[in-house]
Amino acid sequence: MIRAAVDSDLDAIVRVHNRARPLLADTVAALRARRTAGVALRDDVPWIRLVAEVDGEIVATGRAIEASGGPVPEPGVVYAGIEVDPEVAGRGVGHVLFEQVRVWAQALGADRLRCLVDLDDRRSAAITEGWGFAPSEAEDPPRWNYVLEVNRLERAPLTEMLLGDVEVVPLATRFDDEAFCRAVHEVHDEGRADIPSTEPFPATVYDDWRAGELRRAGDGGVCLVACQVGHETDKAVLGATAAEPVAFVPAAFVDWTVVRRSERRRGVGRMLKAALALWAAERGIDRLDTEVTVDNTAMIAVNASVGYRPARGLELFEAPLHPDCTT
Repeated sequence: MIRAAVDSDLDAIVRVHNRARPLLADTVAALRARRTAGVALRDDVPWIRLVAEVDGEIVATGRAIEASGGPVPEPGVVYAGIEVDPEVAGRGVGHVLFEQVRVWAQALGADRLRCLVDLDDRRSAAITEGWGFAPSEAEDPPRWNYVLEVNRLERAPLTEMLLGDVEVVPLATRFDDEAFCRAVHEVHDEGRADIPSTEPFPATVYDDWRAGELRRAGDGGVCLVACQVGHETDKAVLGATAAEPVAFVPAAFVDWTVVRRSERRRGVGRMLKAALALWAAERGIDRLDTEVTVDNTAMIAVNASVGYRPARGLELFEAPLHPDCTT
């Protein structure tokens, strides 16, 4: 059964979305924000959100939104997304949802459909192409994704990456130590300032940053801090890494990894990545995802040494719409 989504469907929608699109998965924090907003997409342009039920259970979702609003209006364009739970893939549910979205877009008078395609998912990419989509010439912000299949790793090589004179502690165990927290914040801002980006990362306010880390820990995420053994000063903090849990699936997104400038090239970054993988394995997390720009060669090398593989990422696809278009 295909029907319009309602707010009470949101958790089921996110569960399907996160299972079907791991590179776009919603974290626990993102889900909390979405619960506040409900299933609505925008309030200034036409949109539709559908769910597909099998035996009373939501197994697929579809959404579409007209693109005339926003800072760069795109008349005649509708952005769409179809997600199907992998457990029911191959039963034609996605195609039924796509037909509903296509008819809705045609009724608006749109002449193009666009969607993001996970090129790492060859089956989904082939289905999308079968629906008449092809890579779009429209500009879209590129993404550089790296994936670590934690459930396939051997722990011994990860343990060997740990440094004997450096210990890794969860920030959550030291929240009552103001000097320590401020030292981690200092390293966080110093490291983020050096991450290659189209726009520099701004400095963060300590109280806001600490509140964010408290929230992360409460959501089941972690911030791991590398500390020099035997030092009690603020300079004992060498680096840190943080990960956000993904909602409903055993995965986490690596938010950032930083190392103090004076401590780089001694294996601290690799140690933090290895420690994070061990943390994930201990908690039954099967997959870690992260994004790294192509010019961040140092972090790409660190990721590779731990076992991350590059994912082909997301690409914008487009399909023409005609009044007599059929599929």
